[in-house]
Amino acid sequence: YWRSVLQYSADGCLGAVLDEYVHCLKEWLGIVEINSWSDVNKIAEECASAVSLKSADYVAKDHLRVSGQPEHRFRSRFALRLGNERSESDATVIRVGNVRTSFNSPFWPFVLAL
Repeated sequence: YWRSVLQYSADGCLGAVLDEYVHCLKEWLGIVEINSWSDVNKIAEECASAVSLKSADYVAKDHLRVSGQPEHRFRSRFALRLGNERSESDATVIRVGNVRTSFNSPFWPFVLAL
């Protein structure tokens, strides 16, 4: 499996994608030149923030109660509404800035619904 992942990454130029993302991220953070470990840590923290975005938990109310349940819960893994939602694993709120940061990265979410 790991060889397939490496081959897929090489075929899709993952290294070039990450290079471009870090280059753009450096400029977006206002880092002109990397002079200290502090600059590197800022870039790393922003990358970690983009990767660690949790999925949103949505609730749909079933007013007809066809299924016998008053509401249905589902998670959004690939599209997130640009707003404050509760995450799936704890009570923290996903901030709009975190969603935007992740969307502007090569990682998910790939779709924002306003």
